[in-house]
Amino acid sequence: MISVDSTPEGAANLSMAHFFLALMKADGVVSEGEIRKIEILSHKFRHGLPGNSDIIPDDVKFMHNDSAFLRMMSMDHVNDGFVAFDKFVESGQAEVEHMETVVEMIDILAEVDGVTPNVKVIMDKIKEGLAKRYGAK
Repeated sequence: MISVDSTPEGAANLSMAHFFLALMKADGVVSEGEIRKIEILSHKFRHGLPGNSDIIPDDVKFMHNDSAFLRMMSMDHVNDGFVAFDKFVESGQAEVEHMETVVEMIDILAEVDGVTPNVKVIMDKIKEGLAKRYGAK
């Protein structure tokens, strides 16, 4: 089950799962390498990542396999990710480091299966959204 709750941490977890799944779906295939990379990156960046880095990989796996999320396209995940991230930011717990960490993880994750034109579009949407909404670089 996905860790949906009304806490700021729950909103951060949900937003990260949406952003990462959006990127992973962009090339049409969510690979095992991408799933494993989320686990590794969540641990590596645990101090800068918003939410609970132990839960985010499980949320990504759950969403990837749940019928309610299977029909979602990458842009649906991006949009839902920002809805959840807005809640996290509104809580006052978000820091610039969180946004910068997300951007760094997106860059690394995109390289797992290669940066296709569709992946680049999703990367840019997430990065531009973080920059415009929250001042991330």
